Amino acid sequence: MFYDSKGTLDPHCLLDCRVVVGDCIQHQTYQCKDGAMKTLILGSGVSGMVMGHLLKDDYLILEKNQDLRLDTGAPFYLHEPIEWLPLQWKTVDVHEAVWDGNAFYRQPTLGMLNSFARKITGKVIDTSLKFMDGRLKRGFFPESGNTSDIFVALHNSVKDRLQLNYEVSEIYPEEKILVAMNDNSPVNYKYDVLINTLPLPRLLSLLKKEHSFNFKADPVYIEIFKVPEEETIEVYQVVYIANRYSDAYRACLYNGTIYVEFMEPSKTASETVIEQIWGFKHCSKIFDGWLKPGKFHPVEKMRRKALLGELTSKWNIYCLGRYAVWDYKRLEHIAQDALDIQKIIQARSQS
Repeated sequence: MFYDSKGTLDPHCLLDCRVVVGDCIQHQTYQCKDGAMKTLILGSGVSGMVMGHLLKDDYLILEKNQDLRLDTGAPFYLHEPIEWLPLQWKTVDVHEAVWDGNAFYRQPTLGMLNSFARKITGKVIDTSLKFMDGRLKRGFFPESGNTSDIFVALHNSVKDRLQLNYEVSEIYPEEKILVAMNDNSPVNYKYDVLINTLPLPRLLSLLKKEHSFNFKADPVYIEIFKVPEEETIEVYQVVYIANRYSDAYRACLYNGTIYVEFMEPSKTASETVIEQIWGFKHCSKIFDGWLKPGKFHPVEKMRRKALLGELTSKWNIYCLGRYAVWDYKRLEHIAQDALDIQKIIQARSQS
């Protein structure tokens, strides 16, 4: 619970916001009609920043971490450009192949499909590899060739309404009241609309809402390398590793940066995989760590959609992003979902 200075519950308090601008922390007080913030966005990942960029004003983004990393840590490219983002786009050719430890294949065999599936799930099931048809893919990147520019552009758009080190601890959906902890001190929020980008099971826990879903996700371990400048070329390749003797399941080369992904920390050196695939011998590691929640296990579709609809119709809570809706979403899908949410919010505010 949260209280005012007299020890009584106060849903209409002013919001003492620490707004991070560059390296400086400025204190501002946001007060909207009736002392409430119209829209609260939970999470400052790409989904939260996309939503904030669309809303323009009268919103606040809460992020539990003290530092904001302006990329996903995982490799990706767009299938279509998001024209309304403040970026210039370019089209590139993306090569995809499966590597069995000896040769590369544009289309996987059934044995490769099974070997890859076992590596990432421990089972023989369908994976995204089944869609590989041997054709050259068309991808879209920022003009620089670096997807991190997407995050930088979004951060520049929303940074004045972004609060770091504010972790949500309680939500009272009937009253539309939320509590976030900042350095062990509770901060009180009254909102009209709640945009959630946190993992769906986390939101349900905060709402104290019972459910029968078995939410499960397997974290991904990633190592990122830079190719030596003298060997760097602008090329975009995705290699799925069906070799059961290698711990890595995917390796990507994007514009001089190599991403090697595992379901657990590697027992074999990534440098060996990189040399075997591309021939690079002297790449420098720039990052390694876990990406969480990681690869989620799907749940029953119709019940999941019914749950999300109930959150919106009953409590004006909208979920945005792959973990928030517990469904596979590319960035283009998230951008379209954010546009749809914006339209619904505007329509409801005008009715």
